[in-house]
Amino acid sequence: MKTSAPGLELRVGLSFVGFVCAYYYLDPAGTFLPFFAAVAVHELGHLLVLLALGTPVYALELHATGAILRTGPQSYARELLAAAGGPLASLLLLLAAPRIDGRLFLTDLLLLLWNLLPVFPLDGGRMLRAGLMLLLPERVAEGICRVLTAVTLGLCVGGAAALTCLLHVGLWPVLLAASLLLRVGIFPRTKNLRRNG
Repeated sequence: MKTSAPGLELRVGLSFVGFVCAYYYLDPAGTFLPFFAAVAVHELGHLLVLLALGTPVYALELHATGAILRTGPQSYARELLAAAGGPLASLLLLLAAPRIDGRLFLTDLLLLLWNLLPVFPLDGGRMLRAGLMLLLPERVAEGICRVLTAVTLGLCVGGAAALTCLLHVGLWPVLLAASLLLRVGIFPRTKNLRRNG
């Protein structure tokens, strides 16, 4: 589904619609609105940094595995700043959230930690990759990113399996690990993937 606004196209995937419906009906903790408020602030942080840098933003895509801002080409320095915009906005919300709502604080904290994982294309992985590309030869930087991604994915999948099978906390850890694997594309590639979200 596509909607257009002046200069920015909104693309809503069917997987996102399914995710929203499932989240709404399977949310006994009442985190539906706090979660989407935290996501909106996070994406607004990316958007504001991109606009401040003068980077053209063409589309916002919403999928079950996350949001992606489609932009014009960026240097690694600009990509580093743009990637940091979302976590910075989440951090600012985190500082204000305890005064607003405890559920907002918790969901924003989890969103911030999730996005700081050193896995491309999450913000932490994008910041790491852009920073390494500025400091090291491309091959070395990509190698480090691949190793850190593999280690992080292994820890996340192992931790999810342990939480679900050994501690019996339900399927949420496995679903989150599966979401991470889908976001990464299961077999992580960093080359020529310059996207925001």
